[in-house]
Amino acid sequence: MVNSMISSGVINLYIDPDLYMLFFPINYRARIYWECVYTFLYVKKLNIMKFVTDRMLGKLSRWLRLFGYDTLEIKKQENEDDTLLALAEKEGRILVSRDRVLVRKAIKRGIRTYPVQSPEIMEQLREMQGEFGISIEPQLDRCTLCNSVIRKVKPEEMELVRAKDYVYPDRLGEGTEFWLCDNCGQVYWQGRHWENIMERAERLKK
Repeated sequence: MVNSMISSGVINLYIDPDLYMLFFPINYRARIYWECVYTFLYVKKLNIMKFVTDRMLGKLSRWLRLFGYDTLEIKKQENEDDTLLALAEKEGRILVSRDRVLVRKAIKRGIRTYPVQSPEIMEQLREMQGEFGISIEPQLDRCTLCNSVIRKVKPEEMELVRAKDYVYPDRLGEGTEFWLCDNCGQVYWQGRHWENIMERAERLKK
């Protein structure tokens, strides 16, 4: 039988050999085995793929975080290119940029990179989908502002939510679930803006 275990945030799939031989006919064994291998590799890829983007791709960074990807964005600073290259190299991140000079530098240093072509966010996401096979499934896992992992707000922590002037008062009494970024304090919930995100994600799948 196929069992699943979660370890360190990566799903590992394995097959119990004895049960496998007992329950599955011979003509199904190879197909099931390779389906499990494919699933394992696909899920593992989603967990390990990390990005760093230049400051021209702020919207793309936020969308990648919405899809659950660990994505750093570098703001304007001195030695900006050197910082991007060092981060990509040190942390094993894929460098995503519209700066052709920076892309050439990255390639020379053996850093995996992708030169974004379009200036429009939906086309940029389609490019990322085509190049890396990113998952187009919005999820409340990462803060879109700072990239930190977010968590659900506990009932006893609702004062943290009430203190935010951008949280609509009518949401507080509707049983709405909230998520909190402990790093920057941003609060999230699935309101009308989330519906818009889901609608755009569905368009990307077509």
